[in-house]
Amino acid sequence: SKYRNRYAQDFNHMSEKGHKHVAEEIKKIVERELPSYPEEPRRGDWGDGDSCHSWYQSGEINLQYSLSSLIEHYDPHNGKFALSTGPDNPAGRGWVIVENPFDTPRNLILSYLATGPPPSIYPKTEIIVYPEHDESKILSRMVLNPVTTDYEHRVHIVLTTKVSVVMPGRSVVKWIPLENTGKPFRLTATAVVGRDVEEGGIMGAIKDFTFFG
Repeated sequence: SKYRNRYAQDFNHMSEKGHKHVAEEIKKIVERELPSYPEEPRRGDWGDGDSCHSWYQSGEINLQYSLSSLIEHYDPHNGKFALSTGPDNPAGRGWVIVENPFDTPRNLILSYLATGPPPSIYPKTEIIVYPEHDESKILSRMVLNPVTTDYEHRVHIVLTTKVSVVMPGRSVVKWIPLENTGKPFRLTATAVVGRDVEEGGIMGAIKDFTFFG
């Protein structure tokens, strides 16, 4: 590939030349857009508002979660964290409570770890969402497959998926591994967003590098 020299040997992280290229492209974008930048910018959100929580980089979580779960420092070298049932209980079940603070239904997006190409080191996992204190009223039930087929080389990344529409108030998000791969399902973030938002990135909106030359 003509872009091979922009990547490190693992073909996941960027090389020195790759970082330089991205920096140059970002500089071009800033120089192009800066003249139209407002003098008094305002911080916005995702359309109708959002309530997002990520512990991927900090290891700090202010959501209520099951006693069976813990904040796992799964990658000490790069300082990455996930909510899981821990390496000693890879087939364990867990849950976390999310809150929709708005007065209308909102999409719920989860971010979780995945690997690729197949097979993944992570188990296929059933996600069940229901209102707090009413487990009989299932809002959604789906199976996540934490694997990516977007790369020919081995990668360890974060995927995001819309898993439910949650009503105003608190909802329980339960995960149940459907197999034992030796690694626990690892959750890195939750996002309660507008109904027009279907996906997100590790820390927010989808990454889009298509404008880089």
